[in-house]
This record gives sequence, C-alpha cells and structure tokens, in this order.
Amino acid sequence: MKETFDKIVMDEEKKAEMRYALSTKKAKRKVWLAPVLGLAAAAILLMAIPTTRTAIVSAAERLLRTQYNSKSGLQLNFYADDETEDPNENVSVNGMDTFKDLIEVKGDRMYLVVDNQLIDVTDLCSEDDYYLYECTDADGTRHMIYVGGTLENHGWLEYIYPANDDSMICITSNVGSQVQQPWKAKVYTDRGEA
Repeated sequence: MKETFDKIVMDEEKKAEMRYALSTKKAKRKVWLAPVLGLAAAAILLMAIPTTRTAIVSAAERLLRTQYNSKSGLQLNFYADDETEDPNENVSVNGMDTFKDLIEVKGDRMYLVVDNQLIDVTDLCSEDDYYLYECTDADGTRHMIYVGGTLENHGWLEYIYPANDDSMICITSNVGSQVQQPWKAKVYTDRGEA
C-alpha cells in the first residue's frame, strides 16, 4: 500500500488524510444474521402456539367429565380426577347469582316458570302428588321437572340427562318445610329410587 501511495503525486496533507482513513477503516459486519434468526424464531413460535393451545384445550376437555345446565340457571361441572374417590370434591357450580326458583306463587295460584312459559300447576299437583314437565334442549339435553306441594310448602326436583352421556343429576328446591314431603317420596318411588 505504501508503494502505491508513494507513486501518487498529491499534496502531503491529502496523502496523510487518506492513510489515516485507510488505517482506521473497520471491517464490515454482517448484520443480516440477527434479523434472519429473529424471524425464524418468530415463525417457530407462531407454529407452536396453535399446537400448544390445542393440547391445553384437549386436556381441559378430558378433565371436564360432564356439564349440566339446569332450567333454574345453574351450571354444574363435574371433573375427572383419579386421585379422589368422592365425586363431590370435583364439582364446580356456576350461576348462583342468576339462580331462579322454578315455582312462582301469585295469589292463590302456583305456577311453574320454565322455558318462557308460565304453567298453572295449582290443580295438577298436591301435597301427595306431583306434576311432571319434560322437555329436551336443542343440544339434546333432556330435563324432567317434578313439581309438588301446596302454596305454602312447595318444591321441585329437576333431573338432567345430558345428550350423548349416560349420566344424570338431580337438583332440588323446597319452600317451607324441609321435612321429606309425600309428593317427593312418590317421585322417588315412581322412578324406582325409593
């Protein structure tokens, strides 16, 4: 390099300036590697998120064994847990804030309030007998609601049978006496549960 500069005829100040510029010049770094690696990591992460999400959802679905949605607004979730023998330890109840009694008393009449209907059950049930209302939801869940008692001491039982499931649950509500009511005993006998 010195020989080449010595052959050039120019003023000494310019030669010194060029020598300084050449001697302090740094080698160029390859800056493309970091962005390419960053993009590759982002692509891998984006491909992994759906897989991870699917695995988590699948695991959660396996854990939620059965879900019951009652006509009274309750939602009961039963979870599978091989470590516990008591199935009641694996239950969550939602909808307590929106729970509604299925029986409404107006004057001297008693009504079953279900599926946007007001069914007068006053003469259809008694202290010793019950009225049965049956319906099936759009998803195939079957409900059997037994209503019995008097205006002052009435109650209901709701049996829920989820679609595509062999399970069943019973939810009960009583007004007045909590003592076993004859109409309820008749329900259990007629169902073969007594």
